[in-house]
Amino acid sequence: MSTQVTPALIAKRMGMLKHEIGKVLRGCNGALEVVVRALLAGGHAELVGVPGTGKSLLAKAMAKSLGMKASVFTFLPDMMPGDIVGTEIFNPANRQMEPLPGKIDPESQIIVGDEYNRAPPKTVNAAIEVMQDGILHIGRQRIAMKRPFFVLVRNPI
Repeated sequence: MSTQVTPALIAKRMGMLKHEIGKVLRGCNGALEVVVRALLAGGHAELVGVPGTGKSLLAKAMAKSLGMKASVFTFLPDMMPGDIVGTEIFNPANRQMEPLPGKIDPESQIIVGDEYNRAPPKTVNAAIEVMQDGILHIGRQRIAMKRPFFVLVRNPI
């Protein structure tokens, strides 16, 4: 027997999620509301705020409350697209190209990228491509991201 999804059921589940996250983080109901709505809508979100206000903690608490895996990384000014999505390297031992994973873990359902405004545009574009397609392109490999897949980027003011 399947449960019919109604606005009342969604509101109840959102309330339960907010209650769970509220055990860890207090005073961020507005941000939490936006982030949960973006997740439910199948989108992604950006949080902008002063450092130390719990943006990472919010994402980690949300992942834990939902039973999802989260990964957090910081964009750096010298990052290349391969640092984010991964690349292929030559292994001389077996004379084969092998995948070298990047910062985005295909098993993570919630990805938190910190300070993406510091990264070069081509690196940001590589991350945006994964967000749009839900597929990680490492060389000739195509790895589908685990669903639901949600990206939360953070930027300080």
